[in-house]
Amino acid sequence: MTPDPVKRFSSTAYEATLMLNNISVRVATNNQQVLDRLHSRSSGSRTEIHDSPVVHWRVVVEEDVDLPMGNSRVCGLAHDGLIFVRIAHGGFLAADRQAGFGISFVAAEFVENDRLFSEYYFPALLLVLREMGDGR
Repeated sequence: MTPDPVKRFSSTAYEATLMLNNISVRVATNNQQVLDRLHSRSSGSRTEIHDSPVVHWRVVVEEDVDLPMGNSRVCGLAHDGLIFVRIAHGGFLAADRQAGFGISFVAAEFVENDRLFSEYYFPALLLVLREMGDGR
């Protein structure tokens, strides 16, 4: 079998629809803890979730990341409806506003450690969702 360096075929068996940043987000991931952390930070009622346009988001948590933490700055760009944010440890978030779809790859360390999740991944996700919501 041909290697899949971008892990397009990683199973994302855990799914939930959550209200994040006033946007209904359908999250699929390979890690239950991602859903737990996002659910604890979600807002909105079931009615609001069902009445809102949905953004589809896929989170692939990578267990075997050997990259050093390196530069801890979060940086990104947005152009013509495409959004990209790089977070430390080789992680990134990318989205297509027009398609209403986003994906992120994140080291397990950023999910397992609540401080890292709160300082890096979650703010980056909210930033991308805000950019996606501005175009709707």
